[in-house]
Amino acid sequence: MTSVHPYWVQTALLSRWENSIKSVGTSIMTPEFVASHISKAVLSGSSGRLLLPPGALMPIATAARSLPMWFAEAVRDATAKVTIGQNGPKKA
Repeated sequence: MTSVHPYWVQTALLSRWENSIKSVGTSIMTPEFVASHISKAVLSGSSGRLLLPPGALMPIATAARSLPMWFAEAVRDATAKVTIGQNGPKKA
């Protein structure tokens, strides 16, 4: 299985914010560019995660998706415990 994690793709959903995104120097990929990379990844016969654009510095949240699943699960579990207070009562 191949999972795809594109950054910004030029679609109707993004059109409202396209100028703002470009104004801060961030590039927006065309659907054809993304589709080309997806096709290559799928046809290679290898599974994995495809981060697009290749070689670009990603924001932390996007880059975190490329971590191994076991690590991501551990981080989510730890975050959930802190967020919803499952660490038990605090001692005085």
